[in-house]
Amino acid sequence: MFRLRYLRAALLFPLLASARMVHPQAAGTAVAAADPAYDEIILLPSLESARSAIAAATTDARLADEMSARARTERTRNRSQIDIAKSELETVKRRLELAKKEKNEAQTAELQAQRLATETRVRLLERWRDVHEAAVRVSEAQQAAADARRKAAEGEIELIEKKNQWNARAGADSSAATAIGDELRRSARRLLELRRTDAERRRELAERERQGAQQQLDLLEARVKAGR
Repeated sequence: MFRLRYLRAALLFPLLASARMVHPQAAGTAVAAADPAYDEIILLPSLESARSAIAAATTDARLADEMSARARTERTRNRSQIDIAKSELETVKRRLELAKKEKNEAQTAELQAQRLATETRVRLLERWRDVHEAAVRVSEAQQAAADARRKAAEGEIELIEKKNQWNARAGADSSAATAIGDELRRSARRLLELRRTDAERRRELAERERQGAQQQLDLLEARVKAGR
């Protein structure tokens, strides 16, 4: 019997807690003194930690911007190298066809070796292109993740300040407490949405980083295969 009563109490407790949060007056407590108890749902950092997170996110965004600029420069240079190598390959192919028509075996053998070497160089340059493009995508995801983290930290500060206002108004008239409570609920919802976006951007960043690592592995294997 004791166990049954305990189980019933355990099941009812979250419902009663929820009722106190949503309808504080129904719980028999004055609105001004009712704490929405968002700590039960949202774990908030200290103000110092939230401000440190904003500073770190700002630094991350700056570093990501620098990385993006370098990656874009390398990608542009790489694309030019690919165009030059492909042009050289077409020239070698035309000379090879001519050598074959002229039945110049020595020159044909030499040009076939040049064609294979140039084709290998083109493939390696294209691998490099893939690596640079992946780096650009990673830097973009880093910027988005840093921006989302900064906004989430700002939302945390906002909610902390609203909670402080709520606590400072404890015992005040019900209309003032209700207004602050409404602001507190809006801030809490906004923070949860910002944290959800933050998690989504970090997940997208992780996937971009995974793809970038795969492109680097492909380049490494291609260079080993080419003996370079």
